[in-house]
Amino acid sequence: MSNVSDSQPQGAPAPQALATLDATTLLFLFADRVLPLIKKQPEHPEMHCAFAKVDGTTLAADLLACAMWELRGQGFVQLQVAEEKVLFVKTTVTHVQRLRTGTTTGLANGLLQKITDKPKETAKSVMDHWFGKDYPSPTGVVLGVPLAAAEQLGLINKVETDRPNVMAKVFKAKYHLEPNLAGIAAYESAFSAFAAAWLAFKTNEAALYQQLVKAARSSISAHQEREDNDNF
Repeated sequence: MSNVSDSQPQGAPAPQALATLDATTLLFLFADRVLPLIKKQPEHPEMHCAFAKVDGTTLAADLLACAMWELRGQGFVQLQVAEEKVLFVKTTVTHVQRLRTGTTTGLANGLLQKITDKPKETAKSVMDHWFGKDYPSPTGVVLGVPLAAAEQLGLINKVETDRPNVMAKVFKAKYHLEPNLAGIAAYESAFSAFAAAWLAFKTNEAALYQQLVKAARSSISAHQEREDNDNF
């Protein structure tokens, strides 16, 4: 899917033009509208960023899947679900074929730059290359990409504090993350266009969507930093 921007109503004053947001940033900002809510909601949820209301790993996996889907929509890659046999064991993977080089925006661009021309490149291998190493919170690494974009546009603000709220804990940081509710609301129609296309993909190509999410979850888990518990 190509980047989506919003438009201003006719006859309105000439406000500053809205920036164009990539699909993953829209998904991040409106996550509570497309993913199941966690049972324990934060206090005063209307004042919290959308990602605080959903499971972080579920959102991170959807973001990585969405980035691959966006690359296909922009004509950078072809995606195909296929079966491979390794040591007589069949496994299902998503092959990624690069169709052209270039640059895009957001998380999709990070993945695009890691795609190679080697045969049988898979979605998981691309995600693994993007991570590059293990992290204390690989989920936070994924969420940090759209967070940075939203922060740069003033859609989410960091407020320094000695007592970080639930939204900051995943980033292990000493600040509150406060949404600019009016700013985010300006992207409502852009989100609606994205959400319709995203839902159609998840419904009409369910097998591909599920395989992309599976690859994303596997890559996130593989890059979780683990303590060495061996005792000598």
